[in-house]
Amino acid sequence: MRRTAAPREPSIPSSSPRSEDAELDGSKDILEHAWCDLWIITTPLGAQGRLKMTPAAPLQEIAYGGMVIDLHRRLMAERHERQSFLVEWNGTACRVKWFRSGRFNDNETFVVRRLPSKVPDFTTLDYPPPVASRLIDCGRGQGGMVMFTGRVASGKTCSASALFCHWLKVFEAGGVTIEDPPELPMEGQWGGGYCWQRDLPENRLGEGVMDAMRMGMRYIYVGEIRTRDAAREAIAAAATGHMVVCCLHAGDIVDAIHRLMLLANAGADGESDAMASMIAEGLRAVVHLNPTFVDDRPPVFQTRVLFHSDNVAALIRSRRLTHLHGEVQSQAARLGRTG
Repeated sequence: MRRTAAPREPSIPSSSPRSEDAELDGSKDILEHAWCDLWIITTPLGAQGRLKMTPAAPLQEIAYGGMVIDLHRRLMAERHERQSFLVEWNGTACRVKWFRSGRFNDNETFVVRRLPSKVPDFTTLDYPPPVASRLIDCGRGQGGMVMFTGRVASGKTCSASALFCHWLKVFEAGGVTIEDPPELPMEGQWGGGYCWQRDLPENRLGEGVMDAMRMGMRYIYVGEIRTRDAAREAIAAAATGHMVVCCLHAGDIVDAIHRLMLLANAGADGESDAMASMIAEGLRAVVHLNPTFVDDRPPVFQTRVLFHSDNVAALIRSRRLTHLHGEVQSQAARLGRTG
């Protein structure tokens, strides 16, 4: 793991008084419980732990005990200038987001998210067969982009990673991922294909895509598009013979396309027409995932997909994006939907 500054000796505050309704004990193996996010919150007065059992659940206080204290010490030693990084905790891979807050910037919070231990098999995911078949066939193309969208913890990364690795295996080619940080273990052999996984900070994702193009990689995976450079380079790669899989936070398919256009055009006066044309030609499919969480049961997914067509491309090129809602409904009726 790279560090931009030498880690300093961690100083762990004493724990805050435990509230009477704290049900889980952080001194024990909380990894045995089914939870989504662990928050470790530090203030000058003490520290506390909180859990989110599902992405939609409220934070639940836990006792700030042995296991959480040990993890807290490690996180304080591992943190560096990057606000997102990976850590392995008792055999479980976790993505960590940390930030400072408070009037005097003297509070510090770590948000620890559990990650899957392996990339799921794309053929086992709950897509209607016609949709799954078309998404796989997109990988045969000589350039284009498949974009997975949704809100936080909607399953974008799992689906996008599964499709990307399935392409490598089926079409026996090389691919590279550009992530901040890598979330699933994708590096290695996939049938006759191979995946290289790169960990780059957010402000260098665009640079990573350019590197992948120069290396002649047929398949490029961008973990999440959040910056102008990442958006523009991913679109350029899709327009020049590379197959790109990427993720983007958005409320629905039309919102995702609109956000991609806004990101790509940011600070580039006079280029909006050209960029809209590149997106229109290169966008092979947009997949939107919308899970519903009820209690501790597995989420129920409502999935919508928009595939490339002449009419879809014409609407994007002319920026009449609201008309795409009708295309989404029309394709859902023909291809089937989940949820």
